[in-house]
Amino acid sequence: MADTVTDKKPGRLSKGEKSYYRRVEALESSGEESHLLTQNLLAQVHRDGVRRVLCDKVGSRAVESCLARLALGPGADPEDKATLLRLLLEVVPAFSRLAGSRCGSHAVQALLRASGRLAREDEGIARALVSLSREVKGLLGDMLQDTYATHVLATLVQVLGGKACNAPGSSQPTRIASQLIKETFETPPEFLHRLKALGKAVRKLPELQSLVCHQHAVPTLVVTAVVLRHTIPNQGAKFNSRLLKCCSEPHTLLQEAAGSYLMEVLIKTSSAEQCKDLYKRYMKGHVRELALHPIANHPLQQFLLVASPALVEHLIAELHPVLEEVLCQGHLAVVAGLAQACVRVQCGKQQALLLDSLLEAFHASSSPDQCFLPFLTFTTHDVYYSKGEDKVWFELTIQQ
Repeated sequence: MADTVTDKKPGRLSKGEKSYYRRVEALESSGEESHLLTQNLLAQVHRDGVRRVLCDKVGSRAVESCLARLALGPGADPEDKATLLRLLLEVVPAFSRLAGSRCGSHAVQALLRASGRLAREDEGIARALVSLSREVKGLLGDMLQDTYATHVLATLVQVLGGKACNAPGSSQPTRIASQLIKETFETPPEFLHRLKALGKAVRKLPELQSLVCHQHAVPTLVVTAVVLRHTIPNQGAKFNSRLLKCCSEPHTLLQEAAGSYLMEVLIKTSSAEQCKDLYKRYMKGHVRELALHPIANHPLQQFLLVASPALVEHLIAELHPVLEEVLCQGHLAVVAGLAQACVRVQCGKQQALLLDSLLEAFHASSSPDQCFLPFLTFTTHDVYYSKGEDKVWFELTIQQ
């Protein structure tokens, strides 16, 4: 972030200090021993300086380890709460610097997660987190684009929404998008007001148009969209609408890795009316190109899962003439998605059209009674039965 670049770096921990934190991290303890260990370590962090410790790899890992040992939740030890609050209050003034630190960001995320579990029953912790969220509001643009701070922001959004999410990413976006929320916990009512304010502030960012394809910003935008949808649905709808409209070249968004992943999640979390608008804005007339594209076919697969009967009809109309091309690209999931969509919306006419197109794609139109084995082996009819000179093998690599 901007202020972390110009700000003077904190002093390094000495060898002796690092040795202490290494020993603490390596210790295995439980019960009263764990409680004393945590209290002693966090007191030492206060003496050594929060920023010095958390911006050091050894110190940060030791603090994370200690926070993980705390028995948090209803009935937590009052002394643990007081210690956690003290650390949180010391972090708030240096938050922007710690959030943008390679090591400090991990410790801050652990602290936020631990504090979020206690905010419902501890007013001091709740007030500190509310204060922190107000400070973050003015840093959103920088945090979203920062390699480390963006993850801290995503964690804060989850804490305010009382949701714990699986780590977002683009390697397996369809599965991640469908199972993003993994845990829910209670939060103070004020947290939802702060979450709403953060969502509104993100929507108003002047640079949002470029952030929808930014590799660091997109995972946090995804988390924000999902948390808003599950906690404040009307705000989630507004957030989705803003993201869908902020790209000046929407078709390009589908073919860029980060933007494509964002689009998958937006499709899953959008209303039927928003999906209809999305089709008109992003997909109409481009479905063939999207189905053949190595990246853009993933949002199309997600869209097939939620499309209305009318949209399914439009999609099949654009895709059925090019099914052989789609199969040759190895995008079997697109074809399977089409078939599932036909069954889901119960449109027999489109099912018949799709089956005819598949028979044609497998060169089996003249012998439909012999189509099972070519379908099963993913081989055209003339190749399987060794007929004809023009032999076509579909790629066996199926992209999921």
